[in-house]
Amino acid sequence: MAWDKGFRRIIIEVDSLDVIRVLKEDRRQGHICTLILHIQMLLRRSWEVRVLHVLRCDNSVVDRLAKLANSDSTCVKYFEDPPPSIVQILQKDVASISVIYDFFSV
Repeated sequence: MAWDKGFRRIIIEVDSLDVIRVLKEDRRQGHICTLILHIQMLLRRSWEVRVLHVLRCDNSVVDRLAKLANSDSTCVKYFEDPPPSIVQILQKDVASISVIYDFFSV
């Protein structure tokens, strides 16, 4: 979606070091989930992507969005604007300074 909207410099915040480790690997052998392969292909596009590790407590907006997604039967959900239920969390998140523990750039 970011690519389709014309964004060429993005930051992805992830609260799982295991996900970051898997995304950094460029192995084509063995069993790798199709989703991971698709994400790795997206990361190799001609754009600047930074993948940052943040603590789950510093990633409350994403946590809330994930809970919203789990409560809906639709597979993919796109938001042009933040849902009302996360606006306050988003404002609090923007006002705070997150600590970045690890990152890699593509």
